[in-house]
Amino acid sequence: MPQIPADTDREPVVLLHCSAADGGQWDGLAARLGPRYRAHALHQFNCGDGPRWHGRGPFTLDAEAAPVLDLIAGLDRPAHLVGHSYGGAVALHAAQHLAQHLAQHPARARPGALASLTLIEPVAFHLLPGAGHGAHLATMQGVARAVGGAVLAGDLWGGMATFVEFWNGPGAWDRTPDKVRAGLARRLPKVALDFHAVLATRPEPAAVAAVAAPTLLLHGEASPGPTVAVIQVLAGLLPGARVAAVAGAGHMAPFTHAGPVNDAVAGHVAAAAARRRAA
Repeated sequence: MPQIPADTDREPVVLLHCSAADGGQWDGLAARLGPRYRAHALHQFNCGDGPRWHGRGPFTLDAEAAPVLDLIAGLDRPAHLVGHSYGGAVALHAAQHLAQHLAQHPARARPGALASLTLIEPVAFHLLPGAGHGAHLATMQGVARAVGGAVLAGDLWGGMATFVEFWNGPGAWDRTPDKVRAGLARRLPKVALDFHAVLATRPEPAAVAAVAAPTLLLHGEASPGPTVAVIQVLAGLLPGARVAAVAGAGHMAPFTHAGPVNDAVAGHVAAAAARRRAA
């Protein structure tokens, strides 16, 4: 990938959105970060203006993370990486690859390193079984089957209703305006791919533990059990990770509680940047 021109006064922040969204999810955070940072809000496969997935082989986290790794490799300095939900799982996967590369090539991997990592309820459900959270994994496998079955049956509306109400509670789909529901329903096939990518990934606790970047693990105070379980697992694996809860929020906190979430992320990024400058 061509080197992105140096911008030594602004640190890069790479932002990865959740399923059924796009890079526009992060407009508020990009504004909150301000002129000291340059935000790269990627559109993932089949989202917004992102690349199209044409079904050449199984869809994997490796495939989704590849454009993220390409972007980071082309930056002039270490990047801050932020991901929410599925984007958090992709961010974690990319961080594992970067840590491995840094260990193998320490002399020339500096620009491809991470300045910090923020994971907002990453759906890394593949890490749950060995950590004693089999019931939570079974719950998510059930949601994935419902979503995949709806795609196969052509019931995009019903499948997205199931998905939305799992994360937001009963009645959430009915409260969503029709125009928004129509747009969300069209994204259900990609949601099914996202579930497949996560659930088919082999757990590698040692690779997770090798991620040394300062990490913030952020979750909603009222979030579903499976994602809180993932946070607990990661807190035990990532060295020096800090866990914070957003009061009154659920899984979609970056949307419903954008102010506190953006403040927490911006604070973590700023603290990591200050430590790097002082080192």
